[in-house]
Amino acid sequence: MTAAAAVGPGQLAGINLRARRRRRLVVAGLLAPALLVLGGALLVPAANLIVQSFVESTGYGGVRYHFTFSNYLDTVRDPTYRTVAWHSFGLGALAALICVVAGYPAAYFISFRLDPRYRNLALFLVVVSLFTSYLVRLYAWYTILGSNGIVNTALNHLGIVKHPLLFLIFSRWAVLIAFVNVFLPFSVLMLTSAMHNIRP
Repeated sequence: MTAAAAVGPGQLAGINLRARRRRRLVVAGLLAPALLVLGGALLVPAANLIVQSFVESTGYGGVRYHFTFSNYLDTVRDPTYRTVAWHSFGLGALAALICVVAGYPAAYFISFRLDPRYRNLALFLVVVSLFTSYLVRLYAWYTILGSNGIVNTALNHLGIVKHPLLFLIFSRWAVLIAFVNVFLPFSVLMLTSAMHNIRP
């Protein structure tokens, strides 16, 4: 007589139920620290931001906790807010388009043309660019496009300009270049991940 036969069906179902509960408790225990960190780092600031959006500003960062919709109404009525919003959305859309167009050939090459032995190395090189701090990358562009940067110094030495070109750094194009520099690796990684599911 086997052990399974010795145990009745009701007892076996009870053992399986206890094992499932134990497994759920272990999974919940493993997920709890990550959920606490995410809740503290993302949900609490997001909830604070939502609450702050419905209170009245007294200027210079001060608020009066009086519930109001005036902040949202001002963003719709005030032409300055509308202009800034359209420029921001337009700049974001243009940066996304450039990232997809520039990232597609790289992702295609990594997925279909590159030898499988070197595929992980290529993806590692894409990820390495994300190790650098966001601020460090912005300062790098400042040293290239700034008033005493590489571009202005070269143009000055060649005699093309007499004064630094400030529009190189203080313009929407500089912001667009920084956006593309920051988000292009993400675009390459996402496109490569999607292309791995496509048969050659």
